[in-house]
This record gives sequence, C-alpha cells and structure tokens, in this order.
Amino acid sequence: MTATLDIVLDRVEALHEKQIVTDKKVDEIGTALNSIALQQLQLDTIGETLQELWKKSDANCKDIVNVQLFQAACPKEQIQKDHAKMWAALCLVATVTVGMIIALTKVIR
Repeated sequence: MTATLDIVLDRVEALHEKQIVTDKKVDEIGTALNSIALQQLQLDTIGETLQELWKKSDANCKDIVNVQLFQAACPKEQIQKDHAKMWAALCLVATVTVGMIIALTKVIR
C-alpha cells in the first residue's frame, strides 16, 4: 500500500509543480493583457487627437479655399489697367501744371 501511496504522492507533487508553472504563466498572461490594454488606451487617445487635428486642418483648408475664391473673383487685370490709366492722367496733369508754371513765370517777367 505504501507503494501505491508513494505513486499517488508523486503524481500529486507533479500536478502541484505543473499548477505552479501554470499559475506563473497565467500571471504573465495577465501582465501582458494589462500592457495591451494600456497600449490600446494610448492608441485610442492618439486616434482622438489625430481626429481633432484633422478637423482643425479641414477648417483651415476651408478658409484657404474661401480666400482663393475671393481672390479669383477680384478683377486683377482691370485694376492694373485702371492703375496705369490713373498714372497716365497724373503725369499729364503734372506736365500741364509744369507748363503753366513756366508760362506764368515768362509772363510775370
């Protein structure tokens, strides 16, 4: 009967050792799962931040598009032509004024 008890005791000890190893592996799995959960939380936070940045970027792009549309509506060539005409008129008025001053100085002498 002692032989049978020794066999049973050996098997129980082997099972106990296997359970200790299994417990260590379960603890390692728990630690790994905690690490994965933390990384997932960090990824979620980064994803939310990225979405906020894209929203801000889209808003800025809309403003840029609005400015481009406004600039496209400006009659740039017409303004440049009108500007050139105003300078030509100013030069003509200046020339006439200088001519009148010269003519008046000749009359006064």
